[in-house]
Amino acid sequence: MSKLLPFKSREEKMLDAFVEQNREPAIIILARIADAQGGRRSKFGGLPLLSARTDWPRDPNGKPLHFLAQIDCEELPWHGRLPETGMLSFFGRDDEEQIWEDDVDDPTKNCAVLYDHDTSTKGEARQPPSDLPPIGDGFRRAANCAPSWDGGQCTPHDCKVHVERAIQFHSKPFMTIPETIYHGKAPLAEFGGDGWFQALRGEKSSDAAKQIALEGRLGEAFDKRRREFTKAVARDVFQKDANSNEAFGDYSQMLGYPNTSQGALPPTENSICLLNIASDNSADFYFGDAGFCTFWIAETDLARRDFSQVHGQIEGA
Repeated sequence: MSKLLPFKSREEKMLDAFVEQNREPAIIILARIADAQGGRRSKFGGLPLLSARTDWPRDPNGKPLHFLAQIDCEELPWHGRLPETGMLSFFGRDDEEQIWEDDVDDPTKNCAVLYDHDTSTKGEARQPPSDLPPIGDGFRRAANCAPSWDGGQCTPHDCKVHVERAIQFHSKPFMTIPETIYHGKAPLAEFGGDGWFQALRGEKSSDAAKQIALEGRLGEAFDKRRREFTKAVARDVFQKDANSNEAFGDYSQMLGYPNTSQGALPPTENSICLLNIASDNSADFYFGDAGFCTFWIAETDLARRDFSQVHGQIEGA
């Protein structure tokens, strides 16, 4: 007797097709606090390795940006669209509010990515400029950097350099999926309007209640797939029990669909996640309210190795 396959509704079939069409490989990053890099140059925080010919990046007003991360492309387990050689250095405005303006015309207000393709030298550790403001404008955010209090006032600190963490890359490409049904290179449907409902049901309807109900069912079904994806990350990348309540923490990545806190969309449809950095309490690496910092690059810019127009986003939970 043949085994009966479980019945799948039209919505489930659409979601299956959506997930399959939108899988994108990513490099998952595991970071650990370490005093020594063990010969590896990729890292979060610490001091950047910059060649003598490279200036420390500044915003359009001349204020220095904070160093966040450095990726030695030769250390990547695989490359995809990324350079095979050279060094990528990531800088951003890590002030108190961390409000990075969504300025498509001038992304340099928020961040900068330097690419040194010359592999003959890897540069030397560069001390930050004397006029670099303290991280968070002097107000600590993370658990291991709890603020001290004096007469009810938070005592500022003057740290300009993030705790250094060595980067380890997961050895295999990990297939990521969008966070919601409204994300993805091949979207499920546009949000709202009769056209949205018609695309799903193959029929015309002006019944907003039906449309909202269908949206809710699709959202719930996709949330289930996202939970399955999260369990896979815990099991396959972090070697955690996927069925336990043990938290494996947020992770950083390159390429693929990045984690977000509020479902933020990329600046353009053809944007690629160059680097997504997760908050880390233990390292005073905090973006918004335990959120993420994402560097986006246009597909055409990445192809020609032009990192001058990288866009940055910071969002909290």
